[in-house]
Amino acid sequence: MKKAFDEEIIVVAEAVKLTGIPKSSITKFCREDRILSRLADGKIWLIDRKSLFEFQKKDYHPRLRRRKVKPS
Repeated sequence: MKKAFDEEIIVVAEAVKLTGIPKSSITKFCREDRILSRLADGKIWLIDRKSLFEFQKKDYHPRLRRRKVKPS
C-alpha cells in the first residue's frame, strides 16, 4: 500500500497532514493556479506533491507571533 507521501498527486487534506501548513495557506497556493485540476466544482483540489514541497521551502513564511511583554 502506498503512503500519501509516495504518491505524486495529493489532495488538500493530505497536504495539510504532510506539511503542517495551515489549510488556508494551501488553498491560497491552490488559487494561484498551481493545481493540477479541480474535482467536484472546485471543492477537491489535486496538488502536485513536488510543487507543494517547493512552495513549502521557498514561498511559505509563517507569521511569527510577537510575545506581549508585560511592563514591570
